[in-house]
Amino acid sequence: MRPFLASLICFIISVQSQAEYPFARKNHDLASEIKNNSQRLIPEFQFARFAIDGDTWARSLGINDFYHGVGYWIQGRTEVNPNPFLFINIRTIAYSGSSSEGYANPTGFYNLISFTGNWPQQFNTYSLKLRIVDLERQNIGFGLLVQDREMNGALIQLSNENHNFCLLGDSTGALVSGDDLVNAQTQLFHDWIGGGAAFWTQSQSQSQLPKNRDPYYYITSSHKFFENQLGYEVEFGQRNSAHSGLIAFSFNRQKDFLSLQSKLEARNYQAGFGKDFVGRIEHQYVSYDQYDKAYTNAMNLFTKSDRASIYTLHLNIKYEINDTWKLESLNEIGTFDFRDNNEYSSFYFYRAGIDYCPIEKRDDCISMFTSNKVLNVSYSRPPHQLSYSNVPLFKRVDYFGFEGRFRF
Repeated sequence: MRPFLASLICFIISVQSQAEYPFARKNHDLASEIKNNSQRLIPEFQFARFAIDGDTWARSLGINDFYHGVGYWIQGRTEVNPNPFLFINIRTIAYSGSSSEGYANPTGFYNLISFTGNWPQQFNTYSLKLRIVDLERQNIGFGLLVQDREMNGALIQLSNENHNFCLLGDSTGALVSGDDLVNAQTQLFHDWIGGGAAFWTQSQSQSQLPKNRDPYYYITSSHKFFENQLGYEVEFGQRNSAHSGLIAFSFNRQKDFLSLQSKLEARNYQAGFGKDFVGRIEHQYVSYDQYDKAYTNAMNLFTKSDRASIYTLHLNIKYEINDTWKLESLNEIGTFDFRDNNEYSSFYFYRAGIDYCPIEKRDDCISMFTSNKVLNVSYSRPPHQLSYSNVPLFKRVDYFGFEGRFRF
């Protein structure tokens, strides 16, 4: 145990952790994110700014996960704006999943680049923005069919304070790699009403199908009440003459040293809704920054069926004992009710941790935690190894670990 802990400490110069799941940092709007942030130590320049966020860990997972033993995941971000209307963003990933496979091996390094252009003039009250190449995570609607999916392509947005119109072109296929996706979507009156249509545009040339996949049509509605503490989301969609829908209610409360985040969600899928996707799921990009994704993502369902109901509760609690010690419990519990064979598949993913934060006025902490949420095909590691296995993104393995996160 002592060498295990000592190896971790050697990696940590300063750490920032709140016992939360690892996640991907944004690859746009870096200036607004780090503005007046005392946690950021790298000076800003007139036409450029930089940020570094790193994770270090020691996790008792063995061969159950590539990200085991002692390792690191570092996200370095650069934003350059040669003029007020053009932004170039680069998210640089450097990682070593574990030290158990030899000195400095295996390691990885790659860059994700995006370009953002803002039209200099407004159209009436509307602003026009274009992003290309790395689009980060995107949803279609609220995620009934496509949720939290890393995409690469082009995104055009026309928006003002009340309404938003966007056109998305994705070259990664969303649910499968052998296709391209085009999605037109709108949200009106502060998201009270919205909708859109998604089309897969390749047939024999890429997807090896005799015709294009069936399009997806959907309507949405969402709103938040009582100073954004209570909210709802509704999505109803049709594809291949099959209907599906989701409804979710959320409650978030921050009071003194206690923070509560909860979400109750129900989904229903009709047979045929996932035509040409069921049994053919390809996660493609699987990495350490995927842990914050929800298990109720349709990709996990479609590995087995599209005739099911899903019920889930997300409950995250954070409690600050004092400036030095913090507690956190992350929970996702639910069930997949498969109607074609009356099978129930329940799940419970958790992470519970305690943080020690010795540096005054900084979120620099070391976390000791236990969890059971593990990536299923993590040995297909980016950028050169992709996952084409038709399996859920996560599996359940109980383990414990130490983790630190640092930022500059």
